[in-house]
Amino acid sequence: MPVKSPSLVVAAVLFWAVASTAAEAPATATISVDEIEAGMTGYGLTVIEGSEPQRFEVEVLGVIPNISPDRDAILFRASGLGLEHSGIFGGMSGSPVYIDGRLAGAVSFGWGWQKDPVAGLTPIADMRKGAAMRGRAASGAPLLTSDRLLAVVDGRPAIGPVAAAAGGPAAPVTLSASGLSPAARRLLGEFFPSERFALSQTAPAGGAEDPDSPLEAPGQNERETLVPGSSIYAALATGDAFLGAVGTVTDVQGDQVYGFGHPFLNLDSVAMPMYSAEVLTVFASTSRSFKIAVPKRRVGAVTRDFTTGIYGILGARADMFPVEIKVKSDGSETIYRFEIFRHFAISPQVLAVLAAESLTVLAGTPIEATIDYRLEVSYEGGRQLTVSRVEAGSVALQDMARDLAGLLNITMYNPLEKLLPESVSIEASVEGVNRNARIESVRLRETEVYPGDTVALEVRVKPVLGDAETFTLQIEPPETAAPRTVSLIVCDGRTSNRLDLLEAKSRLDPETINDLLDVLQGERDARQLVIRLSGTGYGLSMGGAEFPNLPPSALAVLAAPGDTSLGPLVSSVVTAIDTPYVLTGRKVVPVMIKPPSEEK
Repeated sequence: MPVKSPSLVVAAVLFWAVASTAAEAPATATISVDEIEAGMTGYGLTVIEGSEPQRFEVEVLGVIPNISPDRDAILFRASGLGLEHSGIFGGMSGSPVYIDGRLAGAVSFGWGWQKDPVAGLTPIADMRKGAAMRGRAASGAPLLTSDRLLAVVDGRPAIGPVAAAAGGPAAPVTLSASGLSPAARRLLGEFFPSERFALSQTAPAGGAEDPDSPLEAPGQNERETLVPGSSIYAALATGDAFLGAVGTVTDVQGDQVYGFGHPFLNLDSVAMPMYSAEVLTVFASTSRSFKIAVPKRRVGAVTRDFTTGIYGILGARADMFPVEIKVKSDGSETIYRFEIFRHFAISPQVLAVLAAESLTVLAGTPIEATIDYRLEVSYEGGRQLTVSRVEAGSVALQDMARDLAGLLNITMYNPLEKLLPESVSIEASVEGVNRNARIESVRLRETEVYPGDTVALEVRVKPVLGDAETFTLQIEPPETAAPRTVSLIVCDGRTSNRLDLLEAKSRLDPETINDLLDVLQGERDARQLVIRLSGTGYGLSMGGAEFPNLPPSALAVLAAPGDTSLGPLVSSVVTAIDTPYVLTGRKVVPVMIKPPSEEK
């Protein structure tokens, strides 16, 4: 079923923000930083097991002024609940601390390898100030450079970490995932760096959100589920696996929920699923302790993710899209289903991790593997992207995952038109054999030919495992080919796609989103052995239209100096055959095309 437009989600979120019933509950009494002095005592609330908040004791050590511009922090020492043994633990962020019976702020940062449970608070005034600011979605987009586009076509996209460090010290976000394999963990560590995120374990419990469920006003159950000190789970993915962040609720005012005391991803305006959570235990560690928690029930959506915390609304709906991953291996077929939080800065990386995990669960990720996969993305407005690729070798799984992330990223984040996925489908076949092979050598029977002649050649291919194999191919220069020395290029299909783009450089500067989708879909994959006679014809591209094989007189007339709408167009004759291998390598041999007048 189609996912409703983010504009509808945002409108619904704003509706609940305006219609929020904060007045039904008395405003929480607060204490300002100016009133805080060293030696004051109080208490905090957090969950160490189950779902009931428990009390720990607090002694104020002082105020750290200007810990970041125009922002102070309260330093304290905690005791009780075993904190002397565990220290301040991951998932405790957001735990409310009360001084003189009034809310002072949220536990928000600490230090690793510490012996004492000393930590800092984000003042509640800063959290409320951040939530009250006008939310903004990211507006800009990077330039769609030829290098970026070629990197995605080549399967080497530059997909970086999902979040930068926030200003001021902050406790690493406790990123909670259900049962990730080593391969998926490596990808998660690549996208979620350890200086900002600490990985914990969880288990799926709440089920994926139905994208077509109506937005309903929160009932009494939702209001009773989240209270100050209870655990909260902000989800990035739900369904057959969960991925998200565990923290603590700082304050609840009617339907408005404050938590964390620091950002999750610092994305500002969002519509992320918000779950209640149950803590199984606190895992004490000499480096950094953390909660092991399970998401229980969706209660609303996180609608703001900013430097001083997260802000959610009970009953609000999240913006998600469905993902189906079908995995085939050794005659077995399994289908995994997920819902992914829809945002250009996070969806591609989450998709990559879930794809890697899905293949690992069934296929066991053989060290030497070949993965044949097909990606289909349906976007709002009826557009679709369909890409088939193959990867092989010891890093086939990681290469496939980065491919998927790159393709989704460049369509969701570009200056032409940001496509929003309605659904994603992936079909992958895993074979426990490394089918990588290298193009080793090329032998031509003739290196001087006339236009229209047949160029016969033998290509020697050496698999990683097994004996070399020779393929016989042939190609014909066109009758219109001008006498000159041209390059005969032997390569794999993916390299050939790249050469197609370099010859028609106007395609590397797409003018519309449809042009971009056309470039991404490509024509061939790495299993094809391709022969190209490059430079057999020359032409021009004009305003996106191509005019190949123009005579010199036409080129001279059309190629007006200073006309930026014109570009060179080099045409090649191309032929290809399918092989059982995933090919790499490129060989270039010069071939002389003789003038027809010399033909005997």
